[in-house]
Amino acid sequence: MAALATLEFTWVFNDYLWAIILLQNDELKPVTAGLATLRGQFNTDWPVITAGALIATLPTLIVFIFLQRYFIPGLTLGSGK
Repeated sequence: MAALATLEFTWVFNDYLWAIILLQNDELKPVTAGLATLRGQFNTDWPVITAGALIATLPTLIVFIFLQRYFIPGLTLGSGK
């Protein structure tokens, strides 16, 4: 269950396409959609985008750290004979 919770959290947290299509308010969009708006047509500020991407990975990393003892056994549970 912990492995499923970690993967589901990651999938929902990074739901980029769904947010771009349906959400009109910028305050409700996830971090990944906000990072996409930082890229301009002629100028891209890569240090800001990289810093934002690193900050965006922190919640997923924190969830993984707290559930890591269940993650690998949960993924390999059905693989044995």
